[in-house]
Amino acid sequence: MGSERYRDTSTELRVIAFALRKDHRVLDDVERDYFSIRAYSLFFDICSSLKSTMPQNMLRDKLGERFKEPDLYLPFILKCFQCKIDKITEKNVKVLIEKLKRLRYFRLSLEKVEELINQIGDGQEEEVRKTARQIATIGIKQKRVYTGELLKDFEERKEIIKARMEKPMVGIPTGVERFDRISGGIVKGELGIVIGETNIGKSIALENFALYPWERGYNVMYVNLEMPKSQVEFRADSRLAKLKYKKFRLGDFTEKDLIKWEKTIKEYRKKRKNFFEIVCLPRSCSPLDVEREAERIQDQYGKKIDLIVVDYLNIMRPNREGKGSSKLWENQVDIAWELKEIATDFQEEGIAIWTGNQVTDEAEGTSELKKKHIKYGRGIGEVAQIVLGLVQDQDDLLENVMQLQTLKLRDLHKINPIILRPNFDFMMLNQEEVRPGMRSLANI
Repeated sequence: MGSERYRDTSTELRVIAFALRKDHRVLDDVERDYFSIRAYSLFFDICSSLKSTMPQNMLRDKLGERFKEPDLYLPFILKCFQCKIDKITEKNVKVLIEKLKRLRYFRLSLEKVEELINQIGDGQEEEVRKTARQIATIGIKQKRVYTGELLKDFEERKEIIKARMEKPMVGIPTGVERFDRISGGIVKGELGIVIGETNIGKSIALENFALYPWERGYNVMYVNLEMPKSQVEFRADSRLAKLKYKKFRLGDFTEKDLIKWEKTIKEYRKKRKNFFEIVCLPRSCSPLDVEREAERIQDQYGKKIDLIVVDYLNIMRPNREGKGSSKLWENQVDIAWELKEIATDFQEEGIAIWTGNQVTDEAEGTSELKKKHIKYGRGIGEVAQIVLGLVQDQDDLLENVMQLQTLKLRDLHKINPIILRPNFDFMMLNQEEVRPGMRSLANI
C-alpha cells in the first residue's frame, strides 16, 4: 500500500528546528516516532534528554559521542540550522505537531494493517489477534512503569539508607519544628496537601513552607494562581524584614521602615546563592503548565529546583479537559494525580511538592478535620503522602492559637495536633506553643 503519502518531511524539519533553536519544551507534546527521518529522531533524543536548546556545534558534538556515522546526521544538522523559523510562533508549532501526530497515526496504522493482512493470508490466528490489539492502541500514550528485581536493587536501597544515616533530616523542612522532627520533612517524590476553611491561612502556610527552606539553601519555585506577583513578594518582604504587612498594603512607610526593608534585601542578596522563583499563572492553569515553568526555570538558572509549592489545587484544571467543570470531583482528583506524577517523575528524578485544598461546608468551624472533609472527594487525600489541616475553633480564637492537624503522614499512626501561634501581621505561621497538659510530640 505504501506509507509515503503519510510523511511530511518539511513539517518534521520545522518542528525539530524550532525545538533545537527556539524552545525545546515543544517536544513535551511530541513522541519520537512522529519523525519518519532517522536523523530527526536522533535530534529529538538529544534535545528532549538534555531539555535544552543548543547551538549547531553542541548538537554535532553530542551526536558524535553517541554515533560513529557522521554522514547519517551531518547533512540534516545543516538543514535544521538553515531552516527559517523566525515567523513560526508557539501557536503555529502546535498546529505543525498536531499534523505530525495525525500523519504518524495513519502511518503506523497502515503498517500494522499491512502486517495484519499478511498474517491473515498465512493463517496465523494468534498473531492476527496480537496485531489487532496493537492497532487498537495506536495513539494511546502509555504510562511510565517502574520495575526492578528485589535482590539486584539492594545497592540502590543501601545508598538511600546511607544518605539517611548521614543526614537524619532527609527531606525539606517546613519550619514547623515538631512536624519536621516527626516527618523528616517532605521528600522528593512526595505530594503534600494543606487543607483548611476559607481565610484560615492556607496561603500564608504554603508561602511559609516555601520561604523557610529557601532561607536554608534550597531552590524553590512558588506558584500562585490568585494573587499578583507583587502581593506575593510583599508578603515575603513582611516576613523577612519583620515589617507589618499592612505597611506594604497601605504604603504606610516611614523612612526608617524603608531603610530596614532595603537593608534586609541587600543582606539576603549577599548571602543567598539559591533562588526563590515566583510564578503567577492564571486560574485554570494545568499541572503541565507548572511542569513546563519548572523546566524553564531550571534552564534559566542552570540549577535544579528542590521544592515546588502551588497555591492551590482547586482552581486548576486537569491536563486533559474532562467532562463538565474542572470543579467536578473526578477532575479534581485527576489534578491531584497529575501533580503527584510531577512529584514522582519530574525529569526522571522526582521533586517535592506542596499544594493547598479547600474543605467541605461540613468542616467549617469544626475542631477536628478528617479525610472526609477534603473538598471534592477523599480521592485527593489518597493521592497525597502528607495531608495537613489548619484548624481554629472558638477556644483557639480566644487563645490566639491554631492547630496543625496531621490527617495523613505516610504510614505513621495518629499524631497529636501541633499548636501554632501565628503572627499574620508579619505573615508568619510557624511560631509554636504547646498547650498546658498536652502530651509532648517528642514522645510520640
